[in-house]
Amino acid sequence: MTKIVETLVSSVKHFLTPCKYTLSDPLHAFRYEMNHRQALIINIVEYLDQNDKRDGSDMDTDSLTITLRKLGYAVHVEDNLTSQEIIPNVVECAKKDKNCDSFICCILTHGDRGVIKGSDGKLLKIENISKAINKVENLRGKPKIFFFQVCQGKEIKDPMVVLDSDIARPAQMDMEFPKLPPDSDFFYGFASSYGTPAMRDPDSGSLYIKALCQVTRSKYKKEDLLTMVTRVHYLVAKERRSVDKGNGQTTFYQQQPQLVSTLRKIVHFA
Repeated sequence: MTKIVETLVSSVKHFLTPCKYTLSDPLHAFRYEMNHRQALIINIVEYLDQNDKRDGSDMDTDSLTITLRKLGYAVHVEDNLTSQEIIPNVVECAKKDKNCDSFICCILTHGDRGVIKGSDGKLLKIENISKAINKVENLRGKPKIFFFQVCQGKEIKDPMVVLDSDIARPAQMDMEFPKLPPDSDFFYGFASSYGTPAMRDPDSGSLYIKALCQVTRSKYKKEDLLTMVTRVHYLVAKERRSVDKGNGQTTFYQQQPQLVSTLRKIVHFA
């Protein structure tokens, strides 16, 4: 019994030990070091079903390529990958540079709740992509950033009237441990919220990617990733578009992007 108590006391002391960084430390202590940057854009425009074509996606790809190169990323583009080809290509790109310490993957395709569609029409779980990239050793503890220009459903939600609102930006606090949780250092940016569609104009590209590139190019020298993405959410959410609900009925739809983050530090591209 005495030994058990001693073990418990030792464990408590371990967790009460002050973390390496405190909130008074300089900002650079909480930033990721990103000196070797790789990026992959998966652009799926054509599918086995020839009537199913994502017109306008090539413009998104061009805009993303210009933006990512401006951020210092080596950019690789793969078109019309099947569901079986997506994960191998993501992993291959992440391994191109053994010193890679920042990886961005942009996937432009159809999708639904938690899944994306390959050019073969088959669905692939997003979590399977995450599991595969998590096994890339050189990216452990490094930022793995994903942007998805995909629908997450078909529900058209009615806009709400908001009299006044403030956006609270998430604060990132880094507590250094000998080992990291397996899902650390991921960022997922989705064009629409769970269960809703993402708008894309065949002539000018998608609303989300257009806003993402516009904000990033103008703000990356001064602002971090989360702050810029919050700006993107604001720009996209205020756009009101008329959409067809079927049976000759139309309604107004406002798209709300969504993010999921397990980043432990600030991502600053400059």
